[in-house]
Amino acid sequence: STIKPLAIGAGLESGDFKPGSEFECLDGKIQIGRRIIRDSKKVKCEKMSLTEGLKVSSNVIVTQMALGLGEKKMREFYNKLGFGEKTKVDFPGEAKGLYPKDRWPKHLLLSASFGHGFTATPIQVASAYVAIANDGLWKQPYMVEEIISPAGLSQTIPKNSYRVMSASTAQMLRAMMTEVTQVGGSGQNAAVE
Repeated sequence: STIKPLAIGAGLESGDFKPGSEFECLDGKIQIGRRIIRDSKKVKCEKMSLTEGLKVSSNVIVTQMALGLGEKKMREFYNKLGFGEKTKVDFPGEAKGLYPKDRWPKHLLLSASFGHGFTATPIQVASAYVAIANDGLWKQPYMVEEIISPAGLSQTIPKNSYRVMSASTAQMLRAMMTEVTQVGGSGQNAAVE
């Protein structure tokens, strides 16, 4: 479920979807071919907005959005977030994760929208969330910001950054994510004053 906001970010960034875009609740399950995708917690409703779908962590709502968005837009957005690539954090042993960067079959599009079908490292996911916090700017993570010699000479370690989404998309996404901690949301325990 930590991937759902990123999938929704792809939908918002494309311009095809807005926080208020509505989807059928489908009684908490959707069948695509032989696969049935279910919500872990059934919510009784006829329609639900994308924001409400994120609030209750609905696999069904995010799956419908992914179908409407399409494989290419979703995959390209995830690629920009750095999945399948090392972040180049200055710490040894970083992995790339298991992630298909080229064409996704339909079942991967659907499962990737709610965080299945690929693996990502904690630093990759954290970096994607940092981009949301930084108004859409992905910044290379680091452990050491600067090296200072005994003589007082300093060397700043160069870091890369690039835009993965517009500032307005990141702002909309942050506002939507706060709903998760509100009454009825799937992350109420994370609410802060």
